[in-house]
Amino acid sequence: MAPRWLQKIEQMGPLAACAAGFGIFLVNPKNLTVGIASGVLLGTMDLSVASAVPVIGTYVLIAASTVLVPVAAYFAMQDRIRPWLAEVRDWLTQNNAVVMAVVLLLVGAVMVGKGLSGFAAL
Repeated sequence: MAPRWLQKIEQMGPLAACAAGFGIFLVNPKNLTVGIASGVLLGTMDLSVASAVPVIGTYVLIAASTVLVPVAAYFAMQDRIRPWLAEVRDWLTQNNAVVMAVVLLLVGAVMVGKGLSGFAAL
């Protein structure tokens, strides 16, 4: 059974869903952690503006792909993609804790690795 908030989101229109998604993004600590870690990494790369633009653009495209690809597929072939999206939603609902644990573990490992490499450079 999906949580109540997820059931309400499924009944929203496009603009309300967009606003809710942006709000959820802002308060999700995983997103904040990944954003800060990416910003710190980019800041330490000492790139010129001309070099930084493609790097940041690539990061944004990869980060947004988890939203852009399903939305584009939905609009391109709605009847074929709807059952698959329902399966993915059900799987994510059932495995949310595991997915979050793996993502946070990976983010933590990257941050520890960066910290250790910076410490080793001293």
